Amino acid sequence: MTYERLTERFDDHDIVVVTSSEHRKLTVQHLPELPLKNIIGEPERKNTCPACAIACLLFDDDIHLVVPADQYVTSSAPLWSGFDLALRAVRENDCLVTFGIPARRPETGYGYIEQGKEVFKGVHRAASFKEKPDKDTAMKMVSGGNHLWNSGIFVWRPRTFLSELSVHVPEVHGPLTSAGRLSGKPLSAAYSKLPSISVDHSLMERSERVFVVRSDLDWSDLGSWQTVKELMGPTTNTGKNVLLGSEDVLIRSSRKRPVAVVGLSDVIIVDSPEGLLVCSSRSAQEVRKVRKELRERGLER
Repeated sequence: MTYERLTERFDDHDIVVVTSSEHRKLTVQHLPELPLKNIIGEPERKNTCPACAIACLLFDDDIHLVVPADQYVTSSAPLWSGFDLALRAVRENDCLVTFGIPARRPETGYGYIEQGKEVFKGVHRAASFKEKPDKDTAMKMVSGGNHLWNSGIFVWRPRTFLSELSVHVPEVHGPLTSAGRLSGKPLSAAYSKLPSISVDHSLMERSERVFVVRSDLDWSDLGSWQTVKELMGPTTNTGKNVLLGSEDVLIRSSRKRPVAVVGLSDVIIVDSPEGLLVCSSRSAQEVRKVRKELRERGLER
């Protein structure tokens, strides 16, 4: 879906995928339209900062639009109107632009951007960032109206990104720029030296050249089962799912056995060969703590 959205404005030779090396072959199969050199396999998972950096080093001849492939977008029109604003901001100010989405609820699993001084209509300087706030802080930011969700969508010139990277994140810039060849053993050797760090934490929160485009994108980063429930709608009392006296329930099961829910509401149930999850929707963001607990106890499959 992300690829198809990008083809509305870009040719195939201008679309680049940065993914894990273990997923590169699958990506080639799914996107045979792309040149092979445009599908980059990272030797290790090191989060979004190295991924953005390697794209800038390998494809440095034009402005980049960076879009995560795991986001759900209902309409592309707001993306392109925001992109046009971002292009103007980059061309006039040589800045790093991030897309901000008006916060619809106090979501504790998202990052927030505080809007600073207006540069021109629809574009502000980024005053501050707040990653995954607690519920009270999130409620205050949403009610204040000056904070936006950080979408993880960016626009920048590669040379500007790399210049800021050299200042604020030399531990990523140094190994990659000195690798000589960004493939094979040299790339693997460089990646082994890199920290696992997001571009938001490492660069966007530190740079003074960050602008934010306020976008009305109908967007979700699919970051929790609660978000999945909002997009899919609650499960109905049909098929192998049995709901008695229950409402607002999401059931996702890869097994053939039936799942019955009696007298409950606001519940998420995920049944897979790896394990069974049962939680309330309001606690969906806490699932990441479960995985940490399973890993520490040697129970993760």
